[in-house]
Amino acid sequence: MEAKTNFIAVDMPHASRLVLHVMAAFAEHEREMIRERTRAALAAAKARGVRLGVNGAALAERHTADATAYAATLQDAITTATNAGARTTQQIADHLNAVGIPSRQGGRWHPANVARVLRRLRSGVMHQENQIGSAA
Repeated sequence: MEAKTNFIAVDMPHASRLVLHVMAAFAEHEREMIRERTRAALAAAKARGVRLGVNGAALAERHTADATAYAATLQDAITTATNAGARTTQQIADHLNAVGIPSRQGGRWHPANVARVLRRLRSGVMHQENQIGSAA
């Protein structure tokens, strides 16, 4: 609208420039009202002593634990792939796809998600070694 270019809105083909201008003004006003309500609600929650963001940290921790547990279930398949000569993440992904093991999301394996699994497996091994070392 600011470029003074004629256009037709697909969802409102008969809308005039005036109607679109008014709708844009209402949308901008609503955005401002949402922002003010959100700020007020966050300030009120903070005043009540609510700790914001706690759920996100707990959820992230749970997702990490789930992903690490899933990576552990793939240890044997990855060992089989490397014993068969797979040296790169692409080769491991090809092997996992060939034997029909779905990725965590149920899709195909790609080098990036193989790399993430390998990192999780390595960090799990280091974590176990640290626990064994501290127990001794």
